[in-house]
Amino acid sequence: MGILSSLLTLAACYVTGLSLDPSIVTFSYGFGLTLAITSVALMYPIMLKIGTEKNELIVFFSGFVAIGIMLLLAALLAPFTGGMQFRHPLVSIVSACTSLLLFIISYLVSIRIHRTKEFR
Repeated sequence: MGILSSLLTLAACYVTGLSLDPSIVTFSYGFGLTLAITSVALMYPIMLKIGTEKNELIVFFSGFVAIGIMLLLAALLAPFTGGMQFRHPLVSIVSACTSLLLFIISYLVSIRIHRTKEFR
């Protein structure tokens, strides 16, 4: 997702004729990686718990929830960033920290699910 996000940024700059700003590319990498980490953190424990039969639904659900979390964080931080600004450094830092925290929680939950699961 991070690479796709950065490629979309590069394509948008090329099409609109804007000069390439390194901060835009850095933001797109950070945004994409944050979405990817959050999606995986949500997806993996669910797949361990219910299995891979509903794989497509789980991936779809995880992606939308990851985007929802990013929107929620931007809305909660709006008073500190002068409105809902995804490119504000505070939003990026809080989003990255939240995704890493979700990943750690996901890891611990996944270990617990794996230990209690019966394999046949």
